[in-house]
Amino acid sequence: MAFNPDNPLNFTNWGNHGADGADIEIGSMNSAGDNEATIILVNAAQNCTLSVENHEVKSGSVGLAAKSLSEQSGVGAIGVCRNGVGMYGATNTGVGVVGRAMSGQDVEKEPMESLVPEVGVLGHAVNSLRVSIPFQV
Repeated sequence: MAFNPDNPLNFTNWGNHGADGADIEIGSMNSAGDNEATIILVNAAQNCTLSVENHEVKSGSVGLAAKSLSEQSGVGAIGVCRNGVGMYGATNTGVGVVGRAMSGQDVEKEPMESLVPEVGVLGHAVNSLRVSIPFQV
């Protein structure tokens, strides 16, 4: 089967959505119906569809979080692109992209960038293979 960027995981309900025109209320819990996604469509050349910023400057602020509660084959976040880069991480100092498999253990209290400074892609598995790939321009 060929890769389909419109349904990259070949899910049965991928892209299903409810009635068009419903409002999303900022600062509130918004719920869609069963098997319905919230889809935001824009035409934005040289721009992004959605930009979020956390203006808390102290340690530990997060810009965007994605979570799946699936007990089997869940995906917390996915990046898809017909041509180009599916998921991109960039930083001035620190780690560009981190993937971790913690085997039920807590993450370290130290920030990842203090444990493994200046890495382009880092994969960390507590009970398996550990890989880091330095990236320099």
